Order: sequence, then structure tokens, then C-alpha cells
Amino acid sequence: MTRHPNSGVQSSRRNAFIHPWVTYKYPHDRLIHVDGVEVDRELALWAVANERSHWKSDEIDTIRRDPSTVGRLARLKGGVQVSLAGGTTFDRTLDEARRTLLEMAVCGVNVFTLMSPDYPGRLSSIPDPPLVLYSIGTVSIFDGCVAVSGTRQPSEWGSRTAERLGEALAREGWIVTSGLARGIDTAVHAGALSAPAGRTVAVSALPLDRVYPPENLELACRITRRGAVVTEHALRKDTGKVSFLRRNRIISGLSFAHFIVETSGTGGTRQQAAHALSQGRPLYIMEPPASEAPAVAGFREMVRLGARPCPDIDAALDIARGAGPRR
Repeated sequence: MTRHPNSGVQSSRRNAFIHPWVTYKYPHDRLIHVDGVEVDRELALWAVANERSHWKSDEIDTIRRDPSTVGRLARLKGGVQVSLAGGTTFDRTLDEARRTLLEMAVCGVNVFTLMSPDYPGRLSSIPDPPLVLYSIGTVSIFDGCVAVSGTRQPSEWGSRTAERLGEALAREGWIVTSGLARGIDTAVHAGALSAPAGRTVAVSALPLDRVYPPENLELACRITRRGAVVTEHALRKDTGKVSFLRRNRIISGLSFAHFIVETSGTGGTRQQAAHALSQGRPLYIMEPPASEAPAVAGFREMVRLGARPCPDIDAALDIARGAGPRR
């Protein structure tokens, strides 16, 4: 399969950066299309299959060997069609998926299936990549991504360091990747955008017609003009809390290295660190000042898990230059 520009129809939800949210009439034939934009049945199958709560690595390997198995796996009893369409027939679920994909196409969303040559290479190599990745923005090639993340409740030192690190990495030409969450993520994205021609990618846990936290709506819009917002979700109306944890594997999966700025050593940042290490990504933790007791405790816990200390911004840049792809 190739990369598909996509979209769907018929939604009352209004969004941040996908606007206006326009409703179109659509034909009930093999292809759903509007003004030359088409969504075929095969892509809809991938989208439906992608919304299963979790694909095991052996199932992913089966699909890599034979992409035609996607349709069979998506039809399994108890599969996603039940949760998406309340137990309605698979064909109806498929039609709903095609409408959504068409709406996304009209709004300029790009869709990459796992078998697409444009699917991000690093992400495809992890044990459990999304079957489909949705992206809106100006970045469509994800080489040179470097991840930065941390606590949602940073100290003044943490916020300042995150913003400076994001700006410095972006100024060097790297694509700064984070999760659009409150705290460190927000500071990192803002820092990257403050660099001349700086680029940043936000990995969302929600479909692209929603932004969380809501106060980051304007930031998400800015990111689409100087980077991209990406997600693995398009069809589910309620992705659940687990999607916020699951998206962490995408942040590190896209990236050649991962920097943690500040953490207590628990919660989502700890899981993010575990994902990075399990994927073989170099993991670094910024050294906090001795006066920041909670950050110091988190620093020690990250080092215990396997993160390498990074003393300052200059050291982080040296690490990126050594670990990142040639630009």
C-alpha cells in the first residue's frame, strides 16, 4: 500500500486544527469519494483493525509477512467492530470507517499504513507499532526525530530546561518530539517553535478532532504549521486512559534518542522510559540541581532503570549529534 491522504464525514465535533468540520454526502459503492478524494475498502480495513486495543507482536509479524491477513484479523469475534459499532455488522463498521477517513482526507490528514513506504521507519521497527498512523501538519518525513518528555508538574527549573532543550535541538535541525501534555511536553514544544524554522511533532492519544489538554489547542495549531500532530486513533469515540500510556511507545518509537527532563520517577514518565529502553533507544535524564529534591529522587530512579545522566544542554546537543542521522 501507499500513503493515503484521508478523511471522513458526518461529525458534529469541531476541532482545533481540523476545520471547518464539513459534512458531505457520499455514495454507497466500493469507493467513497468527494471531489476526486477516494477512500478504498482496503484502507478502511486497516483503520478498523488498527483500533483493536492491543496488537501482539506475533500478530504484527503475521501482518508484515502477509498484509492480506488484516481483514481476517479485524473480523475476529469480539474484535473492534463490536466496540465501535455496538455489535452491528462488520460491513456497517467498514462504511463508518470509510466516512471518517474521507472526512479526514478532505481536511488534509495523511494516513500511513504499516506497509506504506512512507510509514516512519524507526516506528515500524518496534514490536508493537500502530497499524495506521494519522498525521496533520507540514512534516511528513519523520527522520531526525528526538524525543523529550517529563512530568506534568515541573519545577521552575524543569520548565526552563525543557524549553531551552527544545529550542536548542530544533535550532540544530532535529524534529523535537513529545506528547502535547501539560508541563514538560508543553514547554518542549514551545521551545522548539521558538527556534528559527524549528520543527516539532506532537503525539496525541486522541483522534485528531480533539486536543487534550484543551488549553493546548492554540499550541496544537501552531505545531501543525511547523511540524505535525500524529495519532494512532481515528475511529473510537472514547479511547480511554490507556491510550495516553500507549502513545508513549510512539514517541520513543519515532525517535533516535530520548531525553527526560524532570520526573518523580513514577507514573507515565517511568513507563515512557521503559518503552525507550525496551525499543533500544538511548535514554538520558537531565541532571537537576541539588536544591530540587523531588527531581533529584526521580533522576536517581531513572539512572537505576538504565538512563544515562546528561549534565546540561550542551551535552544533550553533543549526544544528538553523535546519535542522530546525518542531516
